[in-house]
Amino acid sequence: MKQDNWTGFNTVKPFTRMCARGKGDKLDVVALGFENRTTAIFDECITDKGFRKLFIDNASESISFLINTLSDYAESNLI
Repeated sequence: MKQDNWTGFNTVKPFTRMCARGKGDKLDVVALGFENRTTAIFDECITDKGFRKLFIDNASESISFLINTLSDYAESNLI
């Protein structure tokens, strides 16, 4: 992985890795959208029972609906 010379951080973002395969699964896309909208860490939020239940109950909804719903919940209850 290429590193930024100034910070030493990897410059390949998760979205880039996901798209390099040609597609990402729905969970990857939702997690990325959620993190971009809230700056919260999806993997930490999913450990909350209410957040996880909300995700599971609405898993068949559209990606944008999931991102908005989970972001609203996190902003009200977790962040």
